[in-house]
Amino acid sequence: MAISVVAEMLGLKEKVRTPLDLVSLSEKGLPKKAVSRLVKLLSINPGEIAPLLLVSRKTVERYKGDLETRLSRSVSERVLRIAIVAERCGEVFGEPKRTNEWLKSENAALGGRTPLALMRSDFGIDMVLNELGRI
Repeated sequence: MAISVVAEMLGLKEKVRTPLDLVSLSEKGLPKKAVSRLVKLLSINPGEIAPLLLVSRKTVERYKGDLETRLSRSVSERVLRIAIVAERCGEVFGEPKRTNEWLKSENAALGGRTPLALMRSDFGIDMVLNELGRI
């Protein structure tokens, strides 16, 4: 996994090279604009990102206001974990269209659930990453 690619995908200015850098980023809090970049990256709407971030839809709508304000640590960690899944999908599938189709399609190896639905929990994110590793 290219951690630096995750930072680029989210439009972060900080240098990110190691998992420890991800810890520092989450402690500091990502800028709110990272959520809108993640929405575009996954080709989903703001209502669909809310359950992945474990926040309400209204909270996601408030993120649109001041894009440079920092997210909480827990939301920052979720954004980073989901971006890692998106980066890994890019490595596996190569093109965004195939990635988005896979994320939204039921998967027998994931109990017939879609990867996006599973990413509502940390265990689900781990399952999705494991499945990507097998592909």
